[in-house]
Amino acid sequence: MQTNDQRLLDRILDDQHRRLAPDQGGDDFFTFFAADKALQDWDLDSDEITDGIVDGAHDCGIDGIWSFVDGRYVTADAHQYLGSRAGIIELVVLQAKTSPGYQESVFEKLHFHLPTLLDISRDEDDLVGHTNAKLLERTRRFLHILEELASSFPQVKLPLDRGHLETGT
Repeated sequence: MQTNDQRLLDRILDDQHRRLAPDQGGDDFFTFFAADKALQDWDLDSDEITDGIVDGAHDCGIDGIWSFVDGRYVTADAHQYLGSRAGIIELVVLQAKTSPGYQESVFEKLHFHLPTLLDISRDEDDLVGHTNAKLLERTRRFLHILEELASSFPQVKLPLDRGHLETGT
């Protein structure tokens, strides 16, 4: 039986889905919606949110991943406009599920894959077979930023537990 919160969230999702993206699949819309809410402190536009969504086959348990330098989202070409200094580099990793609660396997996947994906000396040839291209590119973007700005000794953050959405669908 759904809680009031789950029922209301399902209603909000249905209304937003019909209004904003009626042609988009339910799971894809939920991932976008969850990303939009998780990233609201950064005030990204729809294209920037979509840019970080890596959900799909071989996503290593990651539905979205975004890199920020001093609060600004880093797009594919934005790294060329970064200065030589940074105060804070942030990496936001999203896992969006419509099932009630989280299962241990979700965290196990992240625990297994993130260290390899975020290793500067990773062997990309080894990753290609089980990691989708978009996820490889987004983690490569983060690693490039990290390496380029290392001499400014930035604070590196992986914001965790900004809350989660739990629906009954």
